[in-house]
Amino acid sequence: MALIMAAGFDIKSDHKIELSVLVFIPKGGGSQQGMDVSGEIGGGEQTLVRSAEGVTSADAMSKLQEILPRKIFWGHTEVFIFNEDLAKKGVSKQVDFIMRHPQLRERGQIFVSKQQAKDILKLISPLERDLSRGVKRIGRAQNRAECHD
Repeated sequence: MALIMAAGFDIKSDHKIELSVLVFIPKGGGSQQGMDVSGEIGGGEQTLVRSAEGVTSADAMSKLQEILPRKIFWGHTEVFIFNEDLAKKGVSKQVDFIMRHPQLRERGQIFVSKQQAKDILKLISPLERDLSRGVKRIGRAQNRAECHD
């Protein structure tokens, strides 16, 4: 299974949606080294980012499944990032898609980014297992700060 930890939505110039996902790569523990996606043995990163374009989020998701060799599992998705340009045009269709999809988490946190969501997903969090955990911590800290104001 391809475990999706975070997803990002960007709008493309031809009015298509680009769905990018942060895929967790399980590696062997202990003294064993894991194999990365290319079959190379080594330490390497714990995640990779893949993207696909579609007319709708569902279309982009089905195209994403076509390029990933493993079945996509959305149950671990904790973070959804929307590019600001898309957010200004409205994200009701994407949020509706997230809420209705049987595997997507309703408790996932939604963020809006001035940068492309795809580029945010490519960032590496030095203190966390993957970027989604770091972004989620930032969201929790922001919520606590707002509650104390």
